[in-house]
Amino acid sequence: SQPARFLDTLLSLPPDASLVVSDEGLWHFSASPRSQTRRIAQALAGFDVTVIVYFRRPDQFLESWFKQGLKNGSGQHDLRSFLAMPVTGPQVFQQKLDLFANAFGARNLIVAPYERAQMIGGDIIADFLARTGLPVPEPDAQGPVGSDSENISPTADVMLLAGLMRQAFNIGQREIDAVLA
Repeated sequence: SQPARFLDTLLSLPPDASLVVSDEGLWHFSASPRSQTRRIAQALAGFDVTVIVYFRRPDQFLESWFKQGLKNGSGQHDLRSFLAMPVTGPQVFQQKLDLFANAFGARNLIVAPYERAQMIGGDIIADFLARTGLPVPEPDAQGPVGSDSENISPTADVMLLAGLMRQAFNIGQREIDAVLA
């Protein structure tokens, strides 16, 4: 099983090693068997574990999620239907936080804002490292510790166009990217 392989990997590391596991799927699928959150937590029992959940502002998160669904064709095609889905309600987020707090221990759970102005050093990598107690490299002359490029989302119009091309013309992502370029 995956948690058993995960534990085997952990046990094969040198005793002073730090391991970082970062995966949005751990959050998104945490309430489903697909994630095996509780089994992962059991595999980590006895290790020093820090779980960090970064939250975007709710309006920015929902807008990004809606756009992503338009882009990849998996979401609702109108905002009202999207917001009416049970998975977009605030209670879902609280249930997932409770799951992580129960599985890994509330004292091991950090909830942090995903907003550059509130991040330690104004950078996600520096913020993550500092919150976990790992050493934070000094920023060099080129800027912050993390990547020098940002993940910039396309406009809502571009996302809608991509969704329509996928839905109306059954065009794949590679062709959509070429057209939009």
